[in-house]
Amino acid sequence: MENTESISRKVLLTVWVAGLFDGEGTIGIYIHKRKDRENPRVTKHITIENTNSLVIEEYKKFLRENNIKFYYCYLPSRKNRISSPIHSVNVSSYRMCEKLLNLLFPYLVGKREQAQTMLDFIQYKKEIGWQTPVLKLEEFVNKIKQQKKSPETIRQTS
Repeated sequence: MENTESISRKVLLTVWVAGLFDGEGTIGIYIHKRKDRENPRVTKHITIENTNSLVIEEYKKFLRENNIKFYYCYLPSRKNRISSPIHSVNVSSYRMCEKLLNLLFPYLVGKREQAQTMLDFIQYKKEIGWQTPVLKLEEFVNKIKQQKKSPETIRQTS
């Protein structure tokens, strides 16, 4: 049995990551149509980028503790720009995206609809398989795009 302190730290870290994701996260589904094949290639990702390496290290620690595989990329500042270097963490496999979103979902606010759309997309892919018709894929892509553009609303329940 785990002690109470480690359980509450884990929950606290999950809530912190959900807040980080609401502010700095990106959810994307992209269709890459190919001339040589009937079915398109689909890429999806969940990404957090930040200029603060300490924030990114804490996020990577959270992913490791939850056995979520990720890619890390360091983008140095360009010589002709004043911008800071960017640390980018990307989760891209279906299984890992689903695992991460299921952990964060109860605590998401701003990205909740996008997360639900991605979870619906993953579930759809599980049911239909890899030979997904292009039109159905475009529905998910368009839904994510609209959710990114629409103003955030908070629903109150009584």
